[in-house]
Amino acid sequence: MQPTKINFSLKPGDFRPGVRFAQDKDVTLSTLAAIGVSAEPDALAALMAANGQSAAMDAAPDMITAPSAMTPVQFLQYWMPKSITLATVRRDIDLLVGREQAGSFADAQVVQQVVELTGKPRGYADRAQGALADFNTNYEARDIVRYELDLEVGKLEEEQAGRARLNAAQLKRDAVQIGLEVERNLVGFYGFAEGLNKTYGITNDPNLPAYETVANVGTVEAPITKWENKTFLQIQDDWLLAAKTLRDQSGLNVDPNKDRMRAFVSASAIQWLDKTNEFGTKSVRQWLKETFPGLEIVPSQWLDGVNGDQDVFYLCAEEINGSPVVMQLTQDVLRLMGVFPMGKKYQEQYANATAGVFVVQPIGIVRYSGI
Repeated sequence: MQPTKINFSLKPGDFRPGVRFAQDKDVTLSTLAAIGVSAEPDALAALMAANGQSAAMDAAPDMITAPSAMTPVQFLQYWMPKSITLATVRRDIDLLVGREQAGSFADAQVVQQVVELTGKPRGYADRAQGALADFNTNYEARDIVRYELDLEVGKLEEEQAGRARLNAAQLKRDAVQIGLEVERNLVGFYGFAEGLNKTYGITNDPNLPAYETVANVGTVEAPITKWENKTFLQIQDDWLLAAKTLRDQSGLNVDPNKDRMRAFVSASAIQWLDKTNEFGTKSVRQWLKETFPGLEIVPSQWLDGVNGDQDVFYLCAEEINGSPVVMQLTQDVLRLMGVFPMGKKYQEQYANATAGVFVVQPIGIVRYSGI
C-alpha cells in the first residue's frame, strides 16, 4: 500500500480573511477537493440542472446481485501519512549548564585539580628573611556512572510493522536514545546515589551554597514568599538581593550588570515574571533584560519543589576568570556497544556514561527557595 499523500496544507498563518476562489477554467473538482471543497454527486447534479445543464444516462438494467447493506468501512478510511510520537517532559540539564566531554567510557572517575595561590607580603628590611609565596592544591573527584538499553527486532515483526508504514528498528532506536537521555538528565539534576560513589546533580552537589528563603512580605504567622502572591516591586527586590549576594560573595569577580549569567527557575514559578508594575508598562522579565543584559533565564520543571516541596531559583555566573562555574561532565551520550544477528532476529546494544554535574566555583552561584 502506498502512503497517502497530502496534496495541500494550510497552516494557521496562511489563512487570510476575505479571500474568495476565482473562476478559472483550470479549477476542477479534484483540485477543489484537495483544499477541502467538495460536493455530493446528487447535489452537483441538482446544481447543474438549476443552471440549465443536464447529463444523459442509459437506463439501468435489473440488478443480478443482492443489494449490499453498506460500503465496507476500510474503503471509507483516510489514513494520515505521518505518525504522531508522544512527547516526554523536556530534558533541561543541557540547557541549564551545557555539557563537557570529559574522559572516556572506560574511565572510573573525573578529577579536577584546584590550585590556590598563597603568600602574604610583609614589611621590607635589609637583613630580614622575605616572606615566601606558595600554592596549595586540592583534587575533586566525581565518579562515572553508566547506563545501558538494548533493542531486539524480529524479521516477522519488522515486515509486519512495515505493512503499517512503521520502521520497527528505527522506532526502537529512538526509544533507546530517549531512555538513555532521560537517565542522564536525572543524574544531571539529582545525581546518582549507590554506595559511596560521588556523582551529583545541580540540586545536590556538595559545593553548592545553602538555599536562602526569599523575603517574607507577610507576617511570621502568615508568611508570603511565593511570587504568585507578590507584587512587581517585591519580586524585583528578590532579584536585586540575589544579584547583590552574587556580587559580594564572588569578591566583585562577578558583575551582574555586565557579565553573562544564567538563572535556573522552577517552571511552576516562571510565569510570575510576567507580572507588570503598577502602571502596566513593564514586566519583571522586561526589567531583568534591561538591568542584567547578560542574563538568560531558563525554566525547568525538574526544579519544581526540590527544596522541601518549595520551588527555587538559581543565579549563576557562566564563568569566573575564564573558568566555568558549573560543568556537566559526560563521557558518552549514546554509545553503540554491539550488533548481534541471531537467525530470526537481531539485537543492538547501547550505553551512555556521565559523571553528573560539578560545581567548580561555588562563589559564582546563589540559590533561593520559597518562590
